[in-house]
Amino acid sequence: MLDVRSRERWRGASETLDPVAGRIPGTVNLPSREPRRHRRYRSPVELRQLYSPVGGTPPDRLVVHCGSGVTACHTLLALELAGLDGASHYVGSFSEWCRSGRPLGRG
Repeated sequence: MLDVRSRERWRGASETLDPVAGRIPGTVNLPSREPRRHRRYRSPVELRQLYSPVGGTPPDRLVVHCGSGVTACHTLLALELAGLDGASHYVGSFSEWCRSGRPLGRG
């Protein structure tokens, strides 16, 4: 599962929208701004390199989320541009998870 919120929010150091800070346990963080440079998406080759360290997870097994579910869509587009088709979107994202009573990761 790929969390595309800022590193500070993912670590649980700050939270701007939700009632508690933290992350979904086991997620990997790659902020949604990373695929862009000067307000444009990087080249497909650069995007593939950027997403290659995401645990070697095949794109069709990758789930992307953010805070509210909106920003993750930018990452899904970047993955498609990179030719890494088939990732899924956890629409409820961290906002839903943190209200569910499930465990939170921090640090």
